[in-house]
Amino acid sequence: MGTAFVTVGTTSHPRLVRHLSGLPVLRVRSRHCPDHAPPHARTSLQELAAQGIERLVVQVGGSPVPEQLVPNADSVGIRVEVFSYKESIAQEIRAAELVISHAGMKCRRIKKW
Repeated sequence: MGTAFVTVGTTSHPRLVRHLSGLPVLRVRSRHCPDHAPPHARTSLQELAAQGIERLVVQVGGSPVPEQLVPNADSVGIRVEVFSYKESIAQEIRAAELVISHAGMKCRRIKKW
């Protein structure tokens, strides 16, 4: 089971959190991966599911949780866990195959590999 962890740190970043709930993303064919399908639009959740993500852990900080996040994730087979703050997010980062952040400094200090 793949896990993605999304963190906004101690700030509020509603655009990042809102984007997870179903806004389209464009996946572009890469010259480094010629076997990829042609460019197409999918929602963020559809793309995560296509990459094998089955669990999405979201640290929202002061951001509101979009009401459509959980139902939209359920519709593509992703289980969602949401929290505002924790003393440390090191465990979530280590447990995730994919970490999405707004580039906070604490994420850089944890050695993932």
